[in-house]
Parts: sequence; structure tokens; C-alpha cells
Amino acid sequence: MSALLPIFGGDMPWCAICQKPVEKVSAAWDPLKLWTVYTAHCHGQVERCELTDQQAALCEGLRFGVAFARELLPAPAPELGP
Repeated sequence: MSALLPIFGGDMPWCAICQKPVEKVSAAWDPLKLWTVYTAHCHGQVERCELTDQQAALCEGLRFGVAFARELLPAPAPELGP
């Protein structure tokens, strides 16, 4: 978790389902792909997000967002034929 503090100021992602900070965040840097994978853990579920080193270098003031928001979105409507 300490690797997140300089970039994100110690904030935690917000859980869209629980409406509170997620239980745990882990980060793993991949030197081959030059990205960091952030994993949010909450209510028995896991959500991953990749941030490339280039994206991190170009951005200022990165902050965590909302995790598990996809579960709250309505399912896409089925496509109708012609």
C-alpha cells in the first residue's frame, strides 16, 4: 500500500455497492508491461485497473475513483433485428 501514497495521497477507492471506502487495495508493478495493476477488494469481490507508467507520468493529481460501479449499471438492452 505504501507505493500508492505518493501517487494517490493515501485515498482509497469508494465502493459503489457498500457506499464506503473499499476494504483493501493492492498494487503490483509489472516491469515487462510497464504498468501498475491496482486491485480493489470489497464485499468478497475483486476489481482490477491497469495504469501504464506513461499515463501516470502524464497525469497530475491522480485520485482513486469508484470501484464496482459496473455491478450497479443496468444490463445493455438486447439488439433488435432489422
